Amino acid sequence: MESLMRCLHSSTTIYKQNIVVNVVLVHHFLTAEIAWHERRKEWVGDRSENVQREPKEPILSWTMTYEDLLTAEPFQQPIPLAEMVDFLVDIWHEDGLYD
Repeated sequence: MESLMRCLHSSTTIYKQNIVVNVVLVHHFLTAEIAWHERRKEWVGDRSENVQREPKEPILSWTMTYEDLLTAEPFQQPIPLAEMVDFLVDIWHEDGLYD
């Protein structure tokens, strides 16, 4: 009987520890999710205002070549990802590398 009681006590202790671990993990993940959504709001802005932005002038010149990008010199300003992707796709089309 004592052996059974020890086994039950041990099982109960493990069960309680698992609950504590699960609660801690859930709290951690909820905190991380909230932080992720807050950071995303900073990146994309508040879309509820639905502000119309004027298109910006491209940073990359239409005369720029792929080789021009391969210098060690930093760009004068950051190049938006969408603009860089468009540039690379155009180059790949010209070289027959992208269909």
